[in-house]
Amino acid sequence: MCGIYGFINQKEEKDNWDTILAEMGDVLEHRGPDAVGSWTDPSNQVNLGHRRLSIIDLTDAGAQPMESLGGRYVIIFNGEIYNYEEIRMEIIKNNNISFRGHSDTEVILAGFETWGIIETINKLKGMFAIVLYDTTEKKIYLIRDRIGEKPLYYGEINDSFVFGSELKVFSKYPGFKKEIDREALKLYFQYSYIPSPYSIYKNIYKLDPGSVLVYNLIDGTISKSCYWELNKMETTESDDTIEEDVIEKLNSLLTNSIKKEMLAADVPIGAFLSGGVDSSTVAAIMQNLSSQPINTFSIGFKEDKFNEAEYAKKVANHLGTNHTELYLSSEDAINIIPDMPKYFDEPFADSSQIPTFLVSKLAKQHVTVALSGDGGDELFGGYARYQVMEKFESVISKFPIFTRRKGSHFINYVKNSSLSQVFNVFPSKIVDHTYRGGELLMFDNANERYNYFISSWKSNENLVLNQNNKYSGFIESKKSREFYEKSGFLKWMMYTDTKMYLPDDILVKLDRSSMANSLESRVPLLDYEIVEFAHNLPLKYKVKEKQSKWILKQVMYKYLPKELMDRPKKGFSVPIANWLRGPLKEWADDLLAEEKLIEQGYLDSQVIIKRWEEHKNGSRDWHAQLWSVLMFQSWLKENI
Repeated sequence: MCGIYGFINQKEEKDNWDTILAEMGDVLEHRGPDAVGSWTDPSNQVNLGHRRLSIIDLTDAGAQPMESLGGRYVIIFNGEIYNYEEIRMEIIKNNNISFRGHSDTEVILAGFETWGIIETINKLKGMFAIVLYDTTEKKIYLIRDRIGEKPLYYGEINDSFVFGSELKVFSKYPGFKKEIDREALKLYFQYSYIPSPYSIYKNIYKLDPGSVLVYNLIDGTISKSCYWELNKMETTESDDTIEEDVIEKLNSLLTNSIKKEMLAADVPIGAFLSGGVDSSTVAAIMQNLSSQPINTFSIGFKEDKFNEAEYAKKVANHLGTNHTELYLSSEDAINIIPDMPKYFDEPFADSSQIPTFLVSKLAKQHVTVALSGDGGDELFGGYARYQVMEKFESVISKFPIFTRRKGSHFINYVKNSSLSQVFNVFPSKIVDHTYRGGELLMFDNANERYNYFISSWKSNENLVLNQNNKYSGFIESKKSREFYEKSGFLKWMMYTDTKMYLPDDILVKLDRSSMANSLESRVPLLDYEIVEFAHNLPLKYKVKEKQSKWILKQVMYKYLPKELMDRPKKGFSVPIANWLRGPLKEWADDLLAEEKLIEQGYLDSQVIIKRWEEHKNGSRDWHAQLWSVLMFQSWLKENI
């Protein structure tokens, strides 16, 4: 696990390039504290840098940048390849090749020389962001793993092509202007994260998961292609498949994935354990594969409503793991929140970043690698919103569009008139749900309603000043619409979350939080064979008799007693609403000062101040919207 960075200089001047490369490396030290390396070609055009967190082959034989044995390729690589030993043996069997060390990086290079780039990439099981220089064809390849576990940014600055694991490397390149992209900012406030391929800065982009970008040094052209697309996977399971066979297949896939991820490390390894289905299944299989107690880590809250640590402890006790837990207080949050923009690089408003950061910090005191249970909700229908929206659709489908619109107009009228006082006798949560239902009725299509439902600040609220709504998320893309028409609403919700929410929120949160603490996080549920299996699985195995993640739970019950695990899902959430009215109030007041918002000129200050006052006095709960504003303001203070 590492940090990669570099640039292609198309200018004639050759001064200070080594210094610039070194400065880019310095800002990524947290991603790779063990070693730093650089490589520059004789013409000084191609400059590659690498920060190393040593996981496999701790010797200098695993150092990067690394040249292939034949000398054609030079690579910088961030990630881990879990089947690299199998690939190594395949190469040795068919070619007379001797390896200098036993790193997965060297195996990737040997694969490129043996089979070519795309064929080799298709053999890789793991997480990766790769920059590869082909010295023969004078091309630079940027390659990102299938699901998007590892980040890779790129852009052009003053006729130079610049790339890196995190946005902060661009600030070290001469001439880079930190110009905020207001269209991307609009998407941030809609989703609480910035979806690929956009970034917070103009002209800097994220490489999409499963993609290859090729930069031609000869003519300066850029081309992009997709080497893996979930939507094109052929269905392999049918409704007639024997139930127990399907369960056993998932159990086998999970066991193989977890076993590979446990073996592919020369350092101590552990697991995050929240007590939920996903992390408990991963920890249980890990312990089943281990002859010694594995290390597990969890974060708890003093507020009972948000605390799952007690369940994690029960699971750990049953499995016999070496368990470590930390209870989080509001003071802990206050201490780390100001540092979040340093690690997340661009505005990011998933408040579970706080416990994710702290559990990573806790785990790093004991291990260098930690397995996580992320991905189960998207793959197996775990989010409550899936069933909520499907039920909503089943009800409103019985009414014609005209009636729905009339209902929407009536609820909106009540909301904005004196009649709204009638609702004061009801809890604010019920009022919010009623208003949201009325808003959803405005839309004619189910996918538009879902997009609106998951949005924090709604697309029609125009919170961001001077933007033109030019950008859209994956949900609104042609690929998404085609999948919706082909597969139906429930599968479509899971598919779009796998394509957007998973890589751009969940995996960003995990990568930045763990790497900020120089900890490597691994996600065994996102082995591409498991992802393809889940994608092709009939819905009846995902949601059955109103029970979400049905098949994953059947696997879990092989290792954990049902009575220990059957309980309502809490999720990895934090009590932000209460904290903003209490210990975080002064911090928020400062960042949301009206004169500050007006001077900055990015956001509509009147809307924000109104919602902040309503939240403080308890008349409405606007914590999600306000948190996104606060995270932007905090990021702005740190970076601009």
